[in-house]
Parts: sequence; structure tokens; C-alpha cells
Amino acid sequence: MRHFPLLPLPLMMVDLAVPASAIAFHPPHTGMPRIHSWPSLEQAQPCVRRQRTAEGVQQQERSDHTTGVQASVQEPPRTEGVSREQLDSVANLQTELDESPIAARRIHPVPPDNELYRVVERQLQRPPLGEFEVCRYSSGGVPQVLRVSPILQASPFPTLYWLTDPTLIAEIGRIESSGWIKRLEKDVIPNNRELQTRMIQDNIRYIKERWSYLPHTDSAPSAAIARVLRHRGIGGIIDFTRVRCLHMQYAYHLMSDNGTAIGQLIDREFHVDRLV
Repeated sequence: MRHFPLLPLPLMMVDLAVPASAIAFHPPHTGMPRIHSWPSLEQAQPCVRRQRTAEGVQQQERSDHTTGVQASVQEPPRTEGVSREQLDSVANLQTELDESPIAARRIHPVPPDNELYRVVERQLQRPPLGEFEVCRYSSGGVPQVLRVSPILQASPFPTLYWLTDPTLIAEIGRIESSGWIKRLEKDVIPNNRELQTRMIQDNIRYIKERWSYLPHTDSAPSAAIARVLRHRGIGGIIDFTRVRCLHMQYAYHLMSDNGTAIGQLIDREFHVDRLV
């Protein structure tokens, strides 16, 4: 697999004046089984919180650049281990995408000389690369989620949403570091058909949304780039019943009208929604 150096995401921006009333609240889904409990982030010392925030940003960046997206440009979509339900859903999706115009939506970038740009820079603890828009704020006006271009330097980049709130990054990073994903994939997802279906639906919806933000150029995206963007889900995942990077999962959960299966499970297990 070809590996690229870790670079900050290209990021992009929307309307600055987002009232608290416009921020959607996603109640936890009560039908999911409990897996693990964890002490609240507030119980940690400030130095520990800062360390977890930095680690969470690094985990998010590592996931972006180790998804195999670049390598997959030269490879056909893999289907080993992928369920028939997902294969059928993806096949139906291709017809829908064929009829969907690219650049149906656009991202409004934050200028580098804007104070909001500097706020995001402080959140990420490094300068953001490329354009970005802030698409969600906390009730206190803190940027929480950025919307990211599907294309970075003429290469596919399937991460549409990027978590920036330091408190959320640290909390999600802590959950991820606990091995929760491994337990989820081993003990819960394989035994819950409803959860599998919802995860597939979440990824299909994500692909459609990402496709609508494909930037307009003088030519259509190459077949290889289009293949990646049309077949890979949240964080560049191939098997939609698996999880890659909880930060990306939770960012999309916050941006979904009704939340996502994994995001609701995170809220139920760890009450992260109380920090939103």
C-alpha cells in the first residue's frame, strides 16, 4: 500500500452566524445494547485533557491518511466480506449518482485572515491546509464540525466531516483508545442485524452527500477518483458494517438530521451528547 505523509486536511466554511436554536440535538437511541462505561472527561486533570485532545487530532489525521484511499485509485472496489445487502445498496446507489449532478452544493471557505480561521487553527493546534467551512457550532459558539472537500490536490479524500471541538475530540479519542471499536465489531455488530442495516444506510447517505459536494472543475473526475468516492463510506471504509475512526463517525452523526447508528450508540454508552 502506498503511504503519504500526514498532512492537515483541506477544510472549508459556511455561514458564521449560526444561532444555538439551529443546532440539532440527537437523543440517544434506546434500543442499543450497552457495551462499556467510562468516567466523564470533566474528571480528568487539565494536562490530561490537553494530551487527549492532541492525541484525538492525531488519530483523526492518521485515519485520513491510512484509509488506503490513494492506493484504491489504482484498485477496483473490493467485495470480500461485504454483505449482499451492502452490495445491492451500493449497486442501486450507482444509478442514483449517475443521475445526480456534481457540485450540486458548494462550500464557502473561511479566509485565512478571518478570526474564525485562527480559532480553528488553535483547535487543531496547527494551521489548516486548504479551504474549509464550519458547518456546526456548539451552543456556546465553538466550532465543532468542519465540512471538507472530497478532492485534495487532485486526489480523492472521502472524509466530508471533520471534528474540531477539543472537548469532543478528547472524549471520542479516549473512547477509541479504550478498544471500544474492537469490542463493538466483535460482540455487537455481528449479532445485531438491525444495527448492520442502519450502518449500511448511514454510509450510503454519506456517499450521496459527499458526491453532492464534489467541486466543479472543467472536466469530470477521473474514473479512478469517482470509483473511490462512489464506493467508500465514512472515513474511506469499504465494509459498511465496520468502523473506522470514531471522530469521523461522530462528526457525521452531529451533521445528520436523525443522527447515525454509531453516533447514537456512542451517546448512549458514553453520554457524549452532553458535551455538544
